[in-house]
Amino acid sequence: MASAVARTKNVSVIDVDSATVEALAALTQRTMQIQFMVQDGSAQVISGDAVVPVGLTTLA
Repeated sequence: MASAVARTKNVSVIDVDSATVEALAALTQRTMQIQFMVQDGSAQVISGDAVVPVGLTTLA
């Protein structure tokens, strides 16, 4: 798979750590509105009063 990604010019593979995935899963509701903010190399998911910082690691 890495070689297939390496051949493309406009694809990035991003890893989100498991603690962040668990925190995001805790935000899920039947009806929900979320905002995703990326600024200065960091990201946050905002849902109501909850803010989850998202650590992004570029793999390829």
